[in-house]
Amino acid sequence: MDQLTLRRVTEPKERVRFRRLLRTQHYLKSSALVGEQLLYVAEWRGQWLALLAWNADAKHLQARDPWIGWINAQRQTRLPLVANHGCFCILPQCHYPNLASRAMRLCLDRLSDDWQAAYGHPIAVVESFVDTQLFRGTAYQASGWTELGATKGFGRAAQDYYTAHARPKALWVRELAPGHGRHLAARILPPTWASVEQMARGCPHPVNDVRALRARFQAVPEWRGRRIKTYPVTELLALVALATLSRVARGQRDLAAFARKLTQA
Repeated sequence: MDQLTLRRVTEPKERVRFRRLLRTQHYLKSSALVGEQLLYVAEWRGQWLALLAWNADAKHLQARDPWIGWINAQRQTRLPLVANHGCFCILPQCHYPNLASRAMRLCLDRLSDDWQAAYGHPIAVVESFVDTQLFRGTAYQASGWTELGATKGFGRAAQDYYTAHARPKALWVRELAPGHGRHLAARILPPTWASVEQMARGCPHPVNDVRALRARFQAVPEWRGRRIKTYPVTELLALVALATLSRVARGQRDLAAFARKLTQA
């Protein structure tokens, strides 16, 4: 299989085919991806052999964050420099020797450049989760990844929302170039990465603090009379507070655009 190639999946029809195959052939039976994402297919003579999907990384990982060594404020603004290997699926009848490690190598060689082209910033570190009840992580080990330990058993179900699945997985990580993890924890990012911090937006305060603030808003009396009662004033104030803490401009259109990106949770 000397002519194995890797290609980004960008055409709408191919993306539909890609996601359909994930739902039918991947063990999770799901094509759900969160945030920024890139899709790839490994081919041989036009035949699809393997699917690789990358998406936004997990916000909090007990094993990963000490490995990088960044502080909380750095993590909040530099997370886009880490990508998660969301799905890796070898298609039926395509389990050829070394296919997984070769496809992985081809993907890692181009991932950062492709991410720069698609989203305006590179990737420094990649991570992945392996269900040890089903897999050993052999392809990751062969591709230079490092196993850091087990997760706590939560999965990212939306942009800012996690659900418990009671099935901890092994966390694997890899720098795309030597020293990239150390650079993520540096006081100042390399110039080619600096734009990520300028683009970063998000609430810097812990969830419990935000919940306490919302609880205080419940004491605010309703002042709108009968004109507007489609949503409680408590939620309106909480939304404005979240936008302010996330450094979003406070015009009505900015607020509406911010609200559309939030999950119900």
